[in-house]
Amino acid sequence: MEILWLETAPFKSKRSFLLNGIYRPPPSTRADDISLENNIEKAHLLNEQTILIGDFNFDASNSQTYNKHRLRKSLRWLKTV
Repeated sequence: MEILWLETAPFKSKRSFLLNGIYRPPPSTRADDISLENNIEKAHLLNEQTILIGDFNFDASNSQTYNKHRLRKSLRWLKTV
Protein backbone atom coordinates (compact mmCIF):
# COMPACT_ATOMS: atom_id res chain seq x y z
CA MET A 1 0.00 0.00 0.00
CA GLU A 2 1.28 3.43 -0.88
CA ILE A 3 -0.17 6.50 0.82
CA LEU A 4 0.92 10.09 0.43
CA TRP A 5 -0.53 13.06 2.34
CA LEU A 6 0.03 16.65 1.33
CA GLU A 7 -1.24 19.71 3.17
CA THR A 8 -1.58 22.69 0.91
CA ALA A 9 -3.32 26.04 0.67
CA PRO A 10 -4.45 27.60 -2.60
CA PHE A 11 -2.91 30.97 -3.48
CA LYS A 12 -4.30 33.74 -1.23
CA SER A 13 -6.45 31.26 0.67
CA LYS A 14 -6.79 31.35 4.44
CA ARG A 15 -7.72 27.69 4.67
CA SER A 16 -5.54 24.74 3.83
CA PHE A 17 -6.71 21.30 2.79
CA LEU A 18 -5.33 17.78 2.81
CA LEU A 19 -4.71 15.94 -0.45
CA ASN A 20 -4.31 12.19 -0.22
CA GLY A 21 -2.94 9.92 -2.93
CA ILE A 22 -3.53 6.21 -2.42
CA TYR A 23 -2.47 3.10 -4.29
CA ARG A 24 -4.04 -0.05 -2.89
CA PRO A 25 -2.67 -3.08 -4.75
CA PRO A 26 -5.12 -5.84 -5.73
CA PRO A 27 -3.74 -8.45 -3.28
CA SER A 28 -4.40 -6.18 -0.27
CA THR A 29 -5.51 -7.93 2.90
CA ARG A 30 -8.23 -7.11 5.40
CA ALA A 31 -5.51 -5.81 7.74
CA ASP A 32 -4.31 -3.45 4.99
CA ASP A 33 -7.85 -2.14 4.56
CA ILE A 34 -8.24 -1.58 8.30
CA SER A 35 -4.93 0.28 8.38
CA LEU A 36 -6.04 2.48 5.47
CA GLU A 37 -9.37 3.20 7.18
CA ASN A 38 -7.57 4.25 10.37
CA ASN A 39 -5.18 6.45 8.41
CA ILE A 40 -8.04 8.28 6.67
CA GLU A 41 -10.03 8.56 9.90
CA LYS A 42 -7.09 10.28 11.65
CA ALA A 43 -6.97 12.86 8.87
CA HIS A 44 -10.75 13.32 9.06
CA LEU A 45 -10.51 14.05 12.78
CA LEU A 46 -8.25 17.04 12.00
CA ASN A 47 -11.41 18.71 10.67
CA GLU A 48 -9.73 19.82 7.46
CA GLN A 49 -11.16 19.57 4.00
CA THR A 50 -9.76 16.32 2.61
CA ILE A 51 -9.51 15.12 -0.97
CA LEU A 52 -8.86 11.42 -1.64
CA ILE A 53 -7.54 10.36 -5.02
CA GLY A 54 -5.96 7.17 -6.19
CA ASP A 55 -6.47 3.58 -7.16
CA PHE A 56 -8.37 1.54 -4.59
CA ASN A 57 -8.63 -1.52 -6.87
CA PHE A 58 -12.32 -2.18 -6.28
CA ASP A 59 -14.12 -4.10 -9.00
CA ALA A 60 -16.97 -1.62 -9.57
CA SER A 61 -18.29 -3.66 -12.50
CA ASN A 62 -19.41 -6.41 -10.11
CA SER A 63 -22.08 -4.75 -7.96
CA GLN A 64 -22.34 -7.67 -5.52
CA THR A 65 -18.69 -7.58 -4.45
CA TYR A 66 -18.37 -3.80 -4.85
CA ASN A 67 -21.29 -3.01 -2.54
CA LYS A 68 -19.94 -5.43 0.08
CA HIS A 69 -16.33 -4.27 -0.04
CA ARG A 70 -15.07 -3.21 3.38
CA LEU A 71 -13.52 0.07 2.23
CA ARG A 72 -16.52 1.12 0.18
CA LYS A 73 -18.81 0.52 3.14
CA SER A 74 -16.54 2.23 5.66
CA LEU A 75 -15.83 5.29 3.50
CA ARG A 76 -19.41 5.94 2.41
CA TRP A 77 -19.73 8.69 5.05
CA LEU A 78 -17.25 10.81 3.11
CA LYS A 79 -18.83 13.60 1.11
CA THR A 80 -18.02 13.08 -2.54
CA VAL A 81 -17.92 15.60 -5.33
